[in-house]
Amino acid sequence: SAAVSTIPSCTANQCYISEDSNLIVYSTTGSASRIEWRVADDDGLWYSWGLLPKFGTKNACYFSSDDMSTCGPTPLVVSNEEYDLWTRTVTVSNTNPSEDLQTIIPSALKISPDIDVIGNTLIMRVPYYTSGGTVSSITYNVYDSNLDSEGTQGSMTRNTDIVSFEANVTLETGTHYIEFKATSSETTRGGYVKAVIVGSEEAETVYDVVAGIAKASITAPQTGASATKGGFKIKNNGITDVTDLSVVIAEDYENILEIILGDTEIESGGEIGYTVKVKDITTCTSVFTTADLMSGDAKVGEIDVELTADIIGSGTTSITCDVEAPLTITPTAEITGDYFVSTDVSEVFTLENDGDDALTLEYVTSTSLTGMVTITGMPDELESGESVDITVNIDGDFTVPVAGTISVITNEGNKAIVVNVNFYDDFTSDIARARSELLGLQSVYGSTVIYGEINSLLGSAESNSGSGVKRYGVAEDNLNEARAKMEALQSVSPLIGTGTPGPTPPAEPIDFTWIIIAVVIIAVAAAGVYIYFTKVAKKEGGEDEEEIYDEEGFE
Repeated sequence: SAAVSTIPSCTANQCYISEDSNLIVYSTTGSASRIEWRVADDDGLWYSWGLLPKFGTKNACYFSSDDMSTCGPTPLVVSNEEYDLWTRTVTVSNTNPSEDLQTIIPSALKISPDIDVIGNTLIMRVPYYTSGGTVSSITYNVYDSNLDSEGTQGSMTRNTDIVSFEANVTLETGTHYIEFKATSSETTRGGYVKAVIVGSEEAETVYDVVAGIAKASITAPQTGASATKGGFKIKNNGITDVTDLSVVIAEDYENILEIILGDTEIESGGEIGYTVKVKDITTCTSVFTTADLMSGDAKVGEIDVELTADIIGSGTTSITCDVEAPLTITPTAEITGDYFVSTDVSEVFTLENDGDDALTLEYVTSTSLTGMVTITGMPDELESGESVDITVNIDGDFTVPVAGTISVITNEGNKAIVVNVNFYDDFTSDIARARSELLGLQSVYGSTVIYGEINSLLGSAESNSGSGVKRYGVAEDNLNEARAKMEALQSVSPLIGTGTPGPTPPAEPIDFTWIIIAVVIIAVAAAGVYIYFTKVAKKEGGEDEEEIYDEEGFE
């Protein structure tokens, strides 16, 4: 058989070879006078061909675009396309050639290892973001110049500071081949092999110290104050310890910026924290600079600083710097409404990181909200694309309006939540009492205009303070206006006490029954008097007539 193998490995069940990546094809048949290789694409067309030359004790081809290539660049240039690798072998004892076929489907998970050789030590890094997906794990294996595994192998460590997997190995002097196998999922894999030459000469010290960027928004209580922000990291990715660490700040910022290191030494592979301090802060103080990280007199790294510092507002504004963070707050970032005293206000908001990088989270409030607001559920950091629910609580033990802003501070800016809440004493019992008093006036004033106005105002007060409405300010105004009109009535009503003298109330309804009786009595009496006097008059008149008659009779 003319069997061959590949580095990285590729079988019918799984393939760790990436598209257009370095590749080794080597013979496993022992001695042979001639081994040919051919690659055909999925249409059966010969794509590339050649010989497997002598390679130490084997026959092999190192396909690569670097200077150590023995057979030119890789023929596997397209991902997810089926390639047929044919080998044809002629041995010394048998002139009849034998053939072998291996099918290879290169993966789109294309990894790009970066290897630095310092003396006999290799510093290896492989970025975990690739065009074909994100690498979830990666291993390495070292082969010698005869393509035999040296037994130096292991898993690489994910380092988010440099967005890569990393590992360091020390090898003997000579030529080595480093195989990398990457996995993105159960079915997505990729591979790469790289040749390196390790020398024996002493190399100068090379530092590999990486500092996380100091990017943040910070606040101070008043103008001229200082503020600090910690949690930043410095990591030593080099193979030697770094000692006698210090920081040199650019002259333009040395009076307002201080960088405080957590230690003056970082061992190989270790890390320390550092804190930034901004001094003499005024409104919207910006610090954008790069500081040098020194080991004695040698520069070993840099610290990038991107800081925005601000003064917490003395009134209802918490932050005045307009540096908007890539953060979405839903629903609308405001808390408004009317509440009764001793009612705690609680609102839930969703924070979503719309940016490409993780956001650090904290919050500050305007001085007008000091001691009134607490937030629960807010993490220290929110990854890109993730969201979290937070709960904002406002203490209800206040009788004054609560107004101000809550600023969610991130390392890339801030977002505000506006607060405008009013608290009122519970006056629902006052509305009920006023309603009862109004009923006492109904019999006298029920048909008057002012009675109707009072009734309407109390109805509005009841509606505006009803369940789920919470227009307590409007309801209180309705009640106060109704009371004023009611007091005007009470001051003149004979049914509600004397009060202050006012306009004469309307007369009682007149009962005409007794008037009619009185008129009848008077009429009857008048008729009797009339009859009496008529009789008397007639009697007196008759006597006179008789006398006259007599006188006339004598004549």
